Amino acid sequence: MSKMEEYKRFTVSLPKELYDKFEAFRNNIGISRSDSIRKAMYSLMASEENITKASGNVVGCIPIIMLHEHFTDKHEKEDSSEHSHEINHDDKHHDHEYDSRPIYASVQQTDEILKNDIQHHFYDVIISTLHVHLEFEK
Repeated sequence: MSKMEEYKRFTVSLPKELYDKFEAFRNNIGISRSDSIRKAMYSLMASEENITKASGNVVGCIPIIMLHEHFTDKHEKEDSSEHSHEINHDDKHHDHEYDSRPIYASVQQTDEILKNDIQHHFYDVIISTLHVHLEFEK
């Protein structure tokens, strides 16, 4: 027979606005107050534990898998806006906030988006890109 898990009760004081937002959020996703607090606590502890473990240099990969479908001129005209911002390479801190939005891009535009938008924004951490074609028929 397994031992029952012991639970402890505690009180939390919150600003009313935060409490109201929290209640609306947890009700929207359909979980209890206790369960949502437990999940938030586990999430915070896991994220803080990983910070110290990954404090050195790390290597990562962001794969983008796409079909070679060609979009109409309508799609290209809707999302052909230019994105630019100044880079200050002397700045010791680089803001990695990135406001992304879904876009329709042709095959040719995809490489340009990766090179000129994403890699440009994260110039201090992206050191390489690779474009590979995979063919299912071969």
